[in-house]
Amino acid sequence: MRYWLDKPIVEYINNKLPVGEGETKDSAYLKWLEEMGIVAGNPAADLHNRTTNTENAVHPKNEKITAGHIEIIFTHDCNNTVSMWNHLEKDESGVRYDTNPERYTKDYQNIANTDSANYADPKIENGKYINSGKGHNPLDVNFPPETESELRSEAKSEYKKKPPYKTDLGKIRGGK
Repeated sequence: MRYWLDKPIVEYINNKLPVGEGETKDSAYLKWLEEMGIVAGNPAADLHNRTTNTENAVHPKNEKITAGHIEIIFTHDCNNTVSMWNHLEKDESGVRYDTNPERYTKDYQNIANTDSANYADPKIENGKYINSGKGHNPLDVNFPPETESELRSEAKSEYKKKPPYKTDLGKIRGGK
């Protein structure tokens, strides 16, 4: 369920968000949030920067922008979302998404580092994001593993968490 909640936002960013000259998708998204009066946050993004354990694996440095309960992830160049919705394909019926891990072998990057909605209330003081709130880890990071799809579990087992990385919202506001 937590992945479905942000699907319309990812689709909006990918397909309809106006990106002005000199802007990137993430700077346009951040601008849109601020115009809507939504406080954006920039918690650590290391759980959205997983990579394989191979010796030459490059740490992706994906950017994370939170807005309330939604965590949207952008590539480091800030022009694409990192989302399983960019990768999942519909099954033969054309109605449901196919989450059979065998269908997605060797390409779990979007699935391992996907955006999501979480159920914790962020801590906001004086209109500024402080942190993800004390309920974040139990509800979003350390939730029961059986609540993940087999595909997501497989992706997380192959792509491991890398060193801490935190998005710089000031840099994003500049449009890179």
